[in-house]
Amino acid sequence: VRPERTVRFVASSGHELGHLGLDRFLHDEPTLIKGAWAWVHLGANIGAKDGRMRLQSATEEIAGLALGAIETAGARLDGRVPLGSVPSGEARNIHNGGGRYVSFLGSGPLFHNPLDLWPYAVDLEAVERWSVATTELVLKLARA
Repeated sequence: VRPERTVRFVASSGHELGHLGLDRFLHDEPTLIKGAWAWVHLGANIGAKDGRMRLQSATEEIAGLALGAIETAGARLDGRVPLGSVPSGEARNIHNGGGRYVSFLGSGPLFHNPLDLWPYAVDLEAVERWSVATTELVLKLARA
């Protein structure tokens, strides 16, 4: 079944350089920040061992869809960033541009550490649950 709206996937580099890759993409696609029905940002440390997951969203409507997907997948959510707050990560670019977004973002004790790799720093079951939650959310957004 074709989705009711176009779904685009963007992988950007340059996070440590002030989101340089996303900035370039948005420069080339200037109407996309506000023109997209929703952005889904997958931040750092999703599925990190001993990590904490939080949800950031521009609207309660999109947050509700994300929370339903998280619950369906059985993923653990440790907190929510209050609506209207400037989010962390690349979701900040979308927030500052007035776009609608949801962001899954984690923390982990080995972030940016040479040992931040599997199997030391990865909870494979958590990665699987967040993968299911993300898939569920994108399908919901594509049909909303």
